[in-house]
Amino acid sequence: MAKKQSKSKSAKVQVSAKKAEIMSARVLSVTFITWMIGHSSILYLANALFPSHVVLGTNQFSSLQGLFYSMLVFTLIAVGSIPITEYIAILQKKTLKTMDWMVIFFFVNVVGIWLVARFAEQLGLGISSWLVAVALAVVFDIAQGVLVSKVVR
Repeated sequence: MAKKQSKSKSAKVQVSAKKAEIMSARVLSVTFITWMIGHSSILYLANALFPSHVVLGTNQFSSLQGLFYSMLVFTLIAVGSIPITEYIAILQKKTLKTMDWMVIFFFVNVVGIWLVARFAEQLGLGISSWLVAVALAVVFDIAQGVLVSKVVR
């Protein structure tokens, strides 16, 4: 009787773990799409307001192509850091609060923007200074918080 109970408990745990993975993949997919749209909108606006500090496109592709390529890579970095951060938090047996996520994503955003901008010829995003990366990271951080609170409930 005890063996039968333990088998049913382990089966339930496996099913719920698979269900959590599916839901997590769904949530990450929705997060990716919303963040891609949000990041692209913010960067397009930044380019329109500060064209000498945020440059989109190269001599080989247009500003819209540069916007798409750079924000695709940046959003992959940002969304890809979510499972890694969750895994590290689980290993440390720590529950991340909203402020923890905001601080973590500020640094992820700064590094992500800087990395994408370092490959300006290939991705089509150029920035004039590391201060621009910090300013964009702050704006992206706020937008990510708002988008996640509206989309992921």
